[in-house]
Amino acid sequence: MDTRDQPNIKTVLLISFGFAFLVAAPLVAALVFLNTAQSDLEEDYCFDGMTSIAVATERVPAGEPLQPEHVRFMDVPQRFLPSGHILERDVEIYFGHPVSQDLGAEEMILTLHFITCDQLC
Repeated sequence: MDTRDQPNIKTVLLISFGFAFLVAAPLVAALVFLNTAQSDLEEDYCFDGMTSIAVATERVPAGEPLQPEHVRFMDVPQRFLPSGHILERDVEIYFGHPVSQDLGAEEMILTLHFITCDQLC
């Protein structure tokens, strides 16, 4: 038997490594892509983001206008915020407006705590 007809061990190894690379490279690329996509998703949904919201410093009885001394700000993870929360940058809009229900000390101040035009008409 002629040795020229048998595959060379270097050729077999080269083909094997080439095949392994062709299989492994897309898998590694997919893992890198998925890890990056997950990081982007966490940033988009602000899983770790904090938002400064308005909180009552003391009890504010229903009918009393909200004043700056009634408010402090607290950083809260965005994923725990209820709908209608009032951001630090927006709270001045509500100063001077009466609250429609009692606010407890340290309670989040929400838009539903204020009398709306619908309730007056």
